[in-house]
Amino acid sequence: MSFIEVALASPQGCSDCADRWVWALRLLVSPPLRNQASTDFSVSLLLFWAFGFALMFGASHAGWIGTSGFFLSVDGKNSVLVTTFLFQAMFCATAATIVSGAVAGRMRFFAYIVTTLIVSGLVYPIFGHWAWGGAGGGTQGWLAARGFVDFAGCTVSADGRHWPRFS
Repeated sequence: MSFIEVALASPQGCSDCADRWVWALRLLVSPPLRNQASTDFSVSLLLFWAFGFALMFGASHAGWIGTSGFFLSVDGKNSVLVTTFLFQAMFCATAATIVSGAVAGRMRFFAYIVTTLIVSGLVYPIFGHWAWGGAGGGTQGWLAARGFVDFAGCTVSADGRHWPRFS
C-alpha cells in the first residue's frame, strides 16, 4: 500500500475511536461492530471489488452506469489499475463509515448494513461514474459530458458520503 492508501484508510480507525469515546457504555456494542476491523469496511471493499468499480469506471451506458469490469481481476502488472482501485475503495469504505457516526444509536445493525450495501454498492459508484466515467477513455458520465468538474474529488467524495446521513 502506498502512503495515500494508508492515509485514506486512517479515518476508519479514527471513526472507531470516536465512537468508543463519545457514545455511552450501552451503545458500545453497536458502533465498533460497524467500523474498520469489521463489517462496514469489509462489506464496502467486497462490494466495490465485485461491482462498484465496474459501475464507476466500466464502459458507460449512456453516461449513467458502467457496464463492464465486474469482479475486478488484476494480474499485478497494471499498477495504475491497482492504485486506482485501492484509492477509490478507501473512499468508498469511508463513505459507509461516515454514515455510521450519523446513525449511531438510532439505527438497528441490520438496517445499517443495508445502508452500507446501498452506499457502497450503488450511491458512491454510480455518482462517481456520472462525474468521472470515461476517465480512462470511452464515453463520459452525464455530468462530465455537461462540463461538470469535480475539483480533487470533493463533490463525489463528500456528497456521496453525506447524502445518506440526511435520509
